[in-house]
Amino acid sequence: MTQTDHIPRAPDEAAVLALLSDAGGISPFQVERIPHGQGTVNYRVDTRTGRFFVKSYFPGADLVAENAAIALSERARQAGIATARPVCFGTGRFVVQNEDTAISVWYWVDGQMRTQGLGPSALHDIGNVLGQLHKALHGQANSRACADKTDRFLATRPATIHDQIDRIEAAVQSRIGKIGGTDFDHVAVRALAERRAQLERLPGLMQSLPALSSQLVHGDYTTLNLLFEQDRVCAVLDFRPPEPFLVSWELGRIAFNPDLIAAGGDWLTPAKCVIKGYLDADVGLAREDILFCGRVALIQLLKSLYGIKQHYIAPAPLQDDLDRFWADRHLSVNRMLAQLDEIDAMLISVTR
Repeated sequence: MTQTDHIPRAPDEAAVLALLSDAGGISPFQVERIPHGQGTVNYRVDTRTGRFFVKSYFPGADLVAENAAIALSERARQAGIATARPVCFGTGRFVVQNEDTAISVWYWVDGQMRTQGLGPSALHDIGNVLGQLHKALHGQANSRACADKTDRFLATRPATIHDQIDRIEAAVQSRIGKIGGTDFDHVAVRALAERRAQLERLPGLMQSLPALSSQLVHGDYTTLNLLFEQDRVCAVLDFRPPEPFLVSWELGRIAFNPDLIAAGGDWLTPAKCVIKGYLDADVGLAREDILFCGRVALIQLLKSLYGIKQHYIAPAPLQDDLDRFWADRHLSVNRMLAQLDEIDAMLISVTR
């Protein structure tokens, strides 16, 4: 069995278009596959009545959870947040399926995806929109229900991550033994050894956290899931299923974005712009939720092996993207650990 044998089978395009026509009455005259996204195969579909975005789910996807995620996005849109509007196929039914195919359909939003070259105005708006979103979700039913995800996050122990590293290292060494190893394999050996050493910092970081707020959040608020019109966020995309989690995690994750940190140079100033934008939305969080968002973001990066785990254990459809993502995240861990005091000082300053 080869590595590519593990890659999920992409849904058949003809079946997707047939379901689109049968369930939604949407007849495309032009279809273009969009080469972005790990959890779905995505298309731009032009019809005589307008343009649509279509997400086709891989076999085995939790369609109930995906429907709930779209419903959360729609609730946010109705609360005034700029999001894409989904097509509803029935009462509360945003995902439609037949035996082999499942899709969701969205009215197209013109906008630009930007992960680099974000200036102060765009960074401020990224933070401000997130703040508005958190305010909108705070008032939703069950927003502050039992936060099991937070409990799981705070219960993470280094031994669990060491076990994952053991498994990945075994796969790397097996490949090196069989084919001599690629450049990525040899870089992976060094990176995993570094991560083992870095995990010695994890218990202290976890113990430094005070009680922090949990509520419904977007779940994947990154620049890849934002569309821009010049320096303004014109759409927030791809909500995850609703589950209360740490607000400081979502804020820290976008403020200390690996795309910015790994690019080098001054990455604390962009992070500060995002935090200021968030504060200007007047979310009403406790100061600790802001002060510790950098540490929470670092903890998430430190304990995550996302990307390299897929490379060796279960390759993804766009694995090259995940390989770059892993490299940026690992470099970000190095830089954040080296400048943790500066991160803390910046957050104290911006919340003063």
